[in-house]
Amino acid sequence: MRKYFFSSALLLLFLQAFQNPVATLHIHLDGIKSARGVIRIYLFKNPDNFPVRKDLAFRKITLSPGKAGDVELKNIPYGTYALSIFQDLNNNGKMDRTWFGMPGEPYAVSGRPVFRFGPPWFSDCSFRIDRPDVYLNLKIKD
Repeated sequence: MRKYFFSSALLLLFLQAFQNPVATLHIHLDGIKSARGVIRIYLFKNPDNFPVRKDLAFRKITLSPGKAGDVELKNIPYGTYALSIFQDLNNNGKMDRTWFGMPGEPYAVSGRPVFRFGPPWFSDCSFRIDRPDVYLNLKIKD
């Protein structure tokens, strides 16, 4: 009986490892021109939260500009995601805007969004994580 229980538990752990594959997301950032402030990286899984509800991002990272050239996010479950990144020049925790409502700090998003009035759409910025290593190259825009 004990042998059966141990074998069953081992089989269950083995199957679970293959049911929830995870990946490493490799992000290369170009265009960081200033050493001021911090770089804030937000990985979103839920389209309803992107990119405004940063408090509900799937993963959040804050880095100094000097360490933000190449970033790895590990143990990301396979799925569809979108990235929102900005350089928080005054370190106030939010993306400052111009009086036109445009970003007032350097930023980047994944994908190739069409910028309309308002923030980009998740569907325009989304990408798939469906293999062990996914590489994204993003350029910070002023």
